Amino acid sequence: MIPVPDNHLREFQIIMIILIGVSFWLSVKRLSPTISWWQTLTMMVSFIVVAIADLVYYLATRQEHSNSLMIAQHTRYDSLTSLKNWSAFREEFDDAFAAASTSSLVVATLDIDAFKDINDHYGHLVGNRALIAVANTLSTTLKPYHFDQHLYRTGGEEFSIIFPRTSINIAEHICEDCQESIRNLELHEEAGTLRLTAAIGLTCKWGQDHDATITFQRAGHYASRANPGELTED
Repeated sequence: MIPVPDNHLREFQIIMIILIGVSFWLSVKRLSPTISWWQTLTMMVSFIVVAIADLVYYLATRQEHSNSLMIAQHTRYDSLTSLKNWSAFREEFDDAFAAASTSSLVVATLDIDAFKDINDHYGHLVGNRALIAVANTLSTTLKPYHFDQHLYRTGGEEFSIIFPRTSINIAEHICEDCQESIRNLELHEEAGTLRLTAAIGLTCKWGQDHDATITFQRAGHYASRANPGELTED
C-alpha cells in the first residue's frame, strides 16, 4: 500500500470516494439500460458536489483548529525564546504549590547579570540574541534532569524553573550546572565577544507560605541579593 501523509489523508479519502462513486454510477448505467445518461450524470455530479462540500468543511474545520492552536501558543509561550511565559508559569506553579507538601517543591529565579549594560553597549538585537542563547542553554542543561518542561521566561532577563517533588539540595546542584553552562557561553558580536553570568535565587515551599506568590517572591528576593554569577538560597 502506498503511504499517505497524515495531513493529506482526508483529501486522499475524498478523491477515492469520488472515484468509487463515479465507478459505481457507471456500473449502474451498464447494468440498467433503462437509466438514461442524463440521470447517471446527474447522480455522479450530485455525488461529487457532496464529496467536495465535505472536503471544504473539513479544511475549514482544520484551519479553525490550527488557528486555535496558534492562539494558545501565543498565550502560553514567549515569542522570542519559545519558552513558556509568565502566564503559563503562574498557572503551573499555583498547581504545583497546591499539590506539594512542605519542602517538596523548589523554585529558582535566574537573572542575567548586567543585562541593561548589554543592551546599552551592544544594542537590543544583541540583547535578544543573548536571551535566546541563555534560553537554549538552560533547556539543554535541564533536559538530562527532565526539568526542561519546567523552564519559563518570567520577565525581561528573568527565567524561572519549577522543581516539583525535588529536594533543595538536588535543585541547587542542577542550578549550579545551569550557571556553569551560562558562564561557558560565548556570543561573538561585531563589538566583541560577549560572555554572560547569571544570579540565581533558590527556595522551597515553607510551611508558613499560604500561597505560591510568597514562595516565588522569596526566590526573586534571593536572586536580587546574589552577587553576579552567585546562587543564593534559604
